[in-house]
Amino acid sequence: MSRIELEEEISEDEYKNLLKNADPHMATVHKTRYEIPYNGKCFEVDVYPFEKDRAVMEIELGSEREEFEVPPFIKIIKEVTEDEAFSNKSIAKKLKSDPDSQIIPR
Repeated sequence: MSRIELEEEISEDEYKNLLKNADPHMATVHKTRYEIPYNGKCFEVDVYPFEKDRAVMEIELGSEREEFEVPPFIKIIKEVTEDEAFSNKSIAKKLKSDPDSQIIPR
């Protein structure tokens, strides 16, 4: 499975400028990203402050056919690559509309 991501490093000034034009129906999504190297791959684990027992993990691969092994100390609960509810945009909307609700679906 794959998902196209556009990533670009920006300066603090660019970030502040973008915030001025941010969609008022979305909250800023804060998370802590951990990089876990394992078997020659880098797994990125995002931990959100509003989640006590869940995180989102991703791995960047060269192709969908590229093989990898999930570290044995990681428990995969659900594959969410194609689940839009786990996108930053969906999480930002839900945080804005109901910050006390269950943000990441079970």
